[in-house]
Amino acid sequence: MSGQGSNPAGDSRVDSGASAGVEHHFAPGKVLLFGEYAVLHGAPAVVVAVRRTAGCTRTPGPAGGTGLVVEGKGFGRIAVPPDGLAGADLPFARALIARTPSPQPGRYVLDTSEFRSSDPAAPGKYGLGSSAAATVALARALDPAADAATRFARAHAAHRAVQG
Repeated sequence: MSGQGSNPAGDSRVDSGASAGVEHHFAPGKVLLFGEYAVLHGAPAVVVAVRRTAGCTRTPGPAGGTGLVVEGKGFGRIAVPPDGLAGADLPFARALIARTPSPQPGRYVLDTSEFRSSDPAAPGKYGLGSSAAATVALARALDPAADAATRFARAHAAHRAVQG
């Protein structure tokens, strides 16, 4: 996925052919240059987008369907309904779905692998905002007709509700 999300607002594409209707949404990670602690108290910070991206692939549900399934590669799965929005898996997705009035039904797969080391000798996350990027990519996939400001407001509120 690297480089797919060069636009800080995120990028999208819809497949044609054999996988017609499958949507791919991307959002970049971030690095805080300075102000990383001050921003927690409402002060400004300097943030720059990076080329590592989170992705959300949406496969449409059946015509007339109302359910949606969100899977985070290695981070759990939720189905709405029947699971509802309670539970521990994918808290950012749950918070975002609760803030999206009419999410598109379908299967959503979140991928934040670009934000983690694949080196078994040095496993871990890079600290480049994978949860925020995944939340933004999912916001775009849940309601692509919403304008960027609306999607941002929803993603920001969901991320704050979970992470503070």
